[in-house]
Amino acid sequence: MEWKRHENWVESMKRYDTISVKPSFDIEKSIQTSKRLYCGCNFRFENDYLQGSIMFELIDEFKNPSIWFLLPDDNVVLFHFQGNKCYKYTSSEYGTEGGSIQYACVKFDKQGNMMKTED
Repeated sequence: MEWKRHENWVESMKRYDTISVKPSFDIEKSIQTSKRLYCGCNFRFENDYLQGSIMFELIDEFKNPSIWFLLPDDNVVLFHFQGNKCYKYTSSEYGTEGGSIQYACVKFDKQGNMMKTED
């Protein structure tokens, strides 16, 4: 992952706090986009750890796909999904805006419970 590029972007956005020019874009959305582009899910796993993961796709009864990762510790990460609901949670519970592809980036424990984000 390109963590440094994301960290540089976040740092560059802080300049708008000190200058009188307002950006023509939503800063928070640009930071979230940078996170998706350069960090994937914002879990700072070592590359060796990720090499032991398994990626899989599930398709629900409404033909909505979701991409998941089974981690070496047997927890799973929901990377992204389509539709208004995935597994037992709604898009609003994932903190996504609904619509097309939604990057939930949520980690679940072995019992299927959503875990706190590790930003």
